[in-house]
Amino acid sequence: MGYAVTDKYKIYAAQLLEFYESSGSFVIDEIAAPITTDDKKVFKNIDGIKYLNHSGGCGGTRQDAATLSKLLAAYADHANVAGITILSLGCQHLQVANLLEDTKQRNSLFDKPLLVFDCKSQLY
Repeated sequence: MGYAVTDKYKIYAAQLLEFYESSGSFVIDEIAAPITTDDKKVFKNIDGIKYLNHSGGCGGTRQDAATLSKLLAAYADHANVAGITILSLGCQHLQVANLLEDTKQRNSLFDKPLLVFDCKSQLY
């Protein structure tokens, strides 16, 4: 309709980056008022960050978790994806080892950054 629409996740990502640059921490107690992101790219060759929210609790059944693992591996392997960061509570049926196995099974030469943070802030 000709109206400019600002993607809220672009704003959230910009806020997170700005907060990290000013404080050295990724822990934000609350989201502040939106900031503008007009031509303020951190990396000129990256168009943006996409968030895939999974609100299915622990991932459903083990079969659901296996399907989710293959889906995430396919996203990770897509040519337009530069890297993946997963934030996890650490209690889900889909374990990191399964995701890494499915990713390597899909593409044995997979070499993109795939960072997984669980509630204990462990990096795999």
